[in-house]
Amino acid sequence: MTDSVLVDNDIAVKTCAYRSAQALIDILDALRTNASMLRVSKFAVSRRIQRAKDVNHPDSLKQEWEKLNPRILEIEPTPQEIDFAAKLEEMAIERSLDLDSGESQLLAILHHRGASLMITGDKRALRAIGELNLALPPRSIACLEQVIYTILSLVGLADLRQKVCQEPKIDKSIAMCFSCSSQNAPPLESVIQGLRSYTDAIRAWVSDILCPEYEITVAL
Repeated sequence: MTDSVLVDNDIAVKTCAYRSAQALIDILDALRTNASMLRVSKFAVSRRIQRAKDVNHPDSLKQEWEKLNPRILEIEPTPQEIDFAAKLEEMAIERSLDLDSGESQLLAILHHRGASLMITGDKRALRAIGELNLALPPRSIACLEQVIYTILSLVGLADLRQKVCQEPKIDKSIAMCFSCSSQNAPPLESVIQGLRSYTDAIRAWVSDILCPEYEITVAL
């Protein structure tokens, strides 16, 4: 499974909400790799998108998911991986950290199968990874901000800002980076600095486990 990128629910939903499913597909194609999600997570994302009430453009969200969904393989954790994930969750509970079953199972798969990368938008899980000092391969995780940074390099500021700011409630950090509360578009350098700042904050939690570059296509 070394040629697969593990994708969590947040990444799937937010890239689709930002009408960037094709950009994510292009990133995967550039990496010459496949995307994989837990079978139960794909089902959960489909249900969440069908019932979406917290987005301004639910029809666009559904259309984007219809585009991305076929490109994501379904995977199931092995009994060994389920046991490992359960131990991670127990460790997290003992330290009052938030680590849900979906993230813990992806981490277990990353640990046991050696997937090339796990992309997550769950900052609570990223903090838990750092606090638990998990023995994961270097450069094996990327965050939402790195995904958005890479998409920005593909489609440009004007296009991506329009999409992000049409759904400002999807992710407050990303909306802030693109100055969605302002009618005036920020300079590109400001957006880049914002995305880099959030990425650096996450890097402080997980150290060399996070991809070293801000742009995912460069990091691997």
